[in-house]
Amino acid sequence: MLPFNEDFSTISSQLDEMFRKYFQCNDLEQQGKILASICSLGPLSYEFNLDYLQSQKFIDSIMSCKDYLTNRCLYQTYSDFIENKDYHGKVFSNCFQYLNRYFENNWKPSHSYSFSSMDIVHDEDLHLLYDFFNTKAPYLRKTYDDLVACHNLYSSYHLLNDQCLIYFNLYTKSPLIFLTEQPKNLAGLNDLVHELGHAFDFEMNFKDSSFEELFHHLFFNVLGETMSIYHSQQFLEFLLEDNKYKDDAIFLLKNFFHDNIKLLWESYVLTLPSKKSMLKNITHIQSLNVLETELVFQKKLTKNSISFYDRFVNLNMQPVYTYGFLFANYLLEHPEDFPKFRTLEHQDFTVSTLESMGITNDKLVKSLVKRTNTIFNKYI
Repeated sequence: MLPFNEDFSTISSQLDEMFRKYFQCNDLEQQGKILASICSLGPLSYEFNLDYLQSQKFIDSIMSCKDYLTNRCLYQTYSDFIENKDYHGKVFSNCFQYLNRYFENNWKPSHSYSFSSMDIVHDEDLHLLYDFFNTKAPYLRKTYDDLVACHNLYSSYHLLNDQCLIYFNLYTKSPLIFLTEQPKNLAGLNDLVHELGHAFDFEMNFKDSSFEELFHHLFFNVLGETMSIYHSQQFLEFLLEDNKYKDDAIFLLKNFFHDNIKLLWESYVLTLPSKKSMLKNITHIQSLNVLETELVFQKKLTKNSISFYDRFVNLNMQPVYTYGFLFANYLLEHPEDFPKFRTLEHQDFTVSTLESMGITNDKLVKSLVKRTNTIFNKYI
């Protein structure tokens, strides 16, 4: 059983202080920084500070900070991505076509997939976690132990809908992980490992960074999901090696790869509009099917390529998770390139930077192909 902290008084008092500083501040840039610190705690600010959030002064001033939060960061992050949209579209398309073909030939995707039902018994969660840490990721044990020691592993069953998520408190420069309940199965435990990957990335690469670099990493980082997806997939691969959990791990990995096939397609679709349209809609959340239909009308997609499902897509969402998946598989195949990746995280995400480090379109695709074959051909 995980050692939860259920006392939110420290977070509440920190939010009170941040709101007071926000209202006392007259400098737009400094206001933007304080607002970012408030936003870093997400819906917790709504739980503890609703009076502040509903005040007209806050509503008016938050609009003034919009340019700071959006123009200076979002446009900076995605200007090169949009300029080289065809390059990224080719990466997404090649990986999508390979995985889609591979799974159709081996396991036809089924709409009846559900999460694993294999329960884990009392204290088995900690046993599995520490076994994983000791055999695959010893550095992640320190991340977990530090979270527990600082009482930053919270129970949030009465606050949040998500089963497991992480916030980075910019006020204290510390990661906070929230779970709605104790992990009951391997899927729930894997969610925790995913968030621990974020915490490790933060502690390792950004804790001592400037506010601007830290803010950019947390909110506008194309590679922001890489370490979380890396450790999540590594944990599932670790479970494959244990006969007790092999079938469940295979089930979860198949779901994981099918989800990423969808993300690859969605990211590819987002690169098809014109550069002008992409810049115009950079903050816009769109319906996938509506966007696909528009692209059919523009003869950039065929009618039979419209997805059988619909969900919202956004340039600051799908490509981040897609590149997280692709770089996770690249690093699982090329662990010697971790120093390159850490350097890359501290630079603007550009095609020229990628290629100067030898991380090419071809290498990303080949790494995914090799890892997919390693996992599924070896164990199934």
